[in-house]
Amino acid sequence: MKNKLAFYFDFLIIVSIVAFLILGFFSFFRQFSWWHSVNVIIAIAGSFPTFIATLRALVKMRITIDVFTAVALGAALYFSPDIRSAQYIILMLTSARLVDYFTQGRTKQAIGALLDLKPKSARIVKNGDEQLVPLESVRVGDLVMVENGEKIPVDGVV
Repeated sequence: MKNKLAFYFDFLIIVSIVAFLILGFFSFFRQFSWWHSVNVIIAIAGSFPTFIATLRALVKMRITIDVFTAVALGAALYFSPDIRSAQYIILMLTSARLVDYFTQGRTKQAIGALLDLKPKSARIVKNGDEQLVPLESVRVGDLVMVENGEKIPVDGVV
């Protein structure tokens, strides 16, 4: 649930930043008194995940990429008279996080598919009789029978 909530938050940040960057090219929208305030609020909300990750890294006494991005983001928020430079940085960071969510999800699916290929049982031969037993019951020295087309359930000597 936490990753899903973070995904939706990042998606909302991207949509709002892109919308305000596009609308900011038209002077009509910049004449409103609330325009700059809303842009600052979006920039601060978008930089929140980066600053939280930076605090976690600094508490653990580690310098991570989040520390460097937080410094760049803080400088853009503080020194730039136009908030758009900070919004571009936030847009890039948030887009990278969204790509990371997708790649993590696909990696988990691929690993799960590989684990599903593993056989759950093995056919062992004891006293001339074949028995289908769970894979955990196979011991060193057991004779494992593998039929044509079956997956080999355990490592061993052929």
